[in-house]
Amino acid sequence: MKTRYSGPHDGEVRVIGPKAEDLGIMPREAAERLAEEMGLDLIEVSPRAKPPLCRILDYTRFKFESAKKNKQAVRRLRPGTLKEVRFRPGTDARDLQLKAESARRFLAERHRVKVTVTFRGREASHPETGRSLLQRVAKMLADVGVVEEPPTLDGRRIAMLLVPR
Repeated sequence: MKTRYSGPHDGEVRVIGPKAEDLGIMPREAAERLAEEMGLDLIEVSPRAKPPLCRILDYTRFKFESAKKNKQAVRRLRPGTLKEVRFRPGTDARDLQLKAESARRFLAERHRVKVTVTFRGREASHPETGRSLLQRVAKMLADVGVVEEPPTLDGRRIAMLLVPR
């Protein structure tokens, strides 16, 4: 195993063992020998500490676990992809329930859902029907999703964005 130590080549370091036990302050050379005897790496964790903090552990495993943690942190930050569920002002109650269940499934899978109502012809002169439809959908999905963007009118369609709770 190699020593992954970038600090000064002389002096003392505080050493933490492979099971997170404090092995105390010792000369850097002794810490390197100890790590080599264990078949592990000496890794400098905190170079600015007085004395610098080093850990004895398997470096490749350390890199793998830190990459895994970073990946999960990024995954928690932003929910999945954007899915869309479309309605028309005259959508029947049963069809409304079916499409709302699709949206519920998407939200349960941690996707963001864009709910859209599209108007044709004279329907566009009554946007309040679309808003009321979107409010009904939001109430149906209130237990799994939260309205991130309220309904906004954009030409012949009105849309809102739901994110997982």
